[in-house]
Amino acid sequence: MFYIALSLLMVLLVPGPTNSLLLQSGISRGLNAHSFKLIAAEWLAYVTQITLWGVSIDLLVADYSWVVVATKGFAVCFLFYISLKLWFTATDNTSSVTSGITAPELFVATLSNPKGLFFATFVAPIGTFCLREVMRHSCRCFQSLSFR
Repeated sequence: MFYIALSLLMVLLVPGPTNSLLLQSGISRGLNAHSFKLIAAEWLAYVTQITLWGVSIDLLVADYSWVVVATKGFAVCFLFYISLKLWFTATDNTSSVTSGITAPELFVATLSNPKGLFFATFVAPIGTFCLREVMRHSCRCFQSLSFR
C-alpha cells in the first residue's frame, strides 16, 4: 500500500499540463485561497480518474484478461495523440497578459490528463481497486469527509 501511495504522490509531482497551469496561477496570483482550491481540484480529479479507471479495469480483467494490455496500448496512443496535438498547435504567445484558470476548468483539464490512466494500468497491480478492504476503507473515509 505504501508503494501505491508513494507512486500517486510521484504522479502528482511529475510536470505536466495541469501542474503548469498551477504554476502559472501561482506566479500570477501568488499563494492564496484560490491556489489551495486549484490544488484540491487537481487532487480530487486525479483521485476520481484513477479510481474510475482502476475499478473499471479490475472488474473487466476478471472476464477479459486482454483488457489490461488494451488499456496500456490505449494510454500510449492517447499520450502520443496529445503530444502531437500540442506540438502542432503550439503558437508563439508573447503577450504578457495571462488569464487565470478556475477550479472547475482545472478539474476538467486534469480528468483529460492521461497520467491517471497510466497510474491505473502501469503502477497499480491488477486487483488493487477491487479489494474489499480497500473499498470498505475508502467508503468510510468518504463518509467521514462528506457527512461532518
